[in-house]
Amino acid sequence: MKIILLLLITTATYSQDSASYKLFSKENKASYTAMFISGLCSGFVDAQLAYRPFRGDHNWDLYVSTNNKYKNGDPLQGERFFGSTSVFVIFTDGWHQISFQRDAFSILSGTLSLCDLKDFKHQWKKVLLHVGIQYASRSLGHYATYDLILPEVKKWQ
Repeated sequence: MKIILLLLITTATYSQDSASYKLFSKENKASYTAMFISGLCSGFVDAQLAYRPFRGDHNWDLYVSTNNKYKNGDPLQGERFFGSTSVFVIFTDGWHQISFQRDAFSILSGTLSLCDLKDFKHQWKKVLLHVGIQYASRSLGHYATYDLILPEVKKWQ
């Protein structure tokens, strides 16, 4: 983990002109703010897992809201709507929504640290596309692990 953090810091540092690099430039402040919000979301997700503060809540209790993905709350009846168990799962419960926000702000932070905010006004569509592609890549990795690899591993046990 320390190596990954070190690589991220050096990448962000070398991606900007090192002669004019400012630790608290507008770009970096925006990046730090996005990462802070990502951390808030991460803490919220972890608190939900550890403390279950919303027991019994239809949208926030993980043991109840997991059934929001399915017709009438029954996995045997299939998806509640197209993509409710995959690509659109963020619309089914609070945990998936906050997890999405955590990932999106983390990606946005990385994107902001590599771009110039002066150009952001003119290139905001490119930045949003970049964030979308990064999130899609992350989601494909999650899908590969959660839906393809781990179910196969369970079969071997």
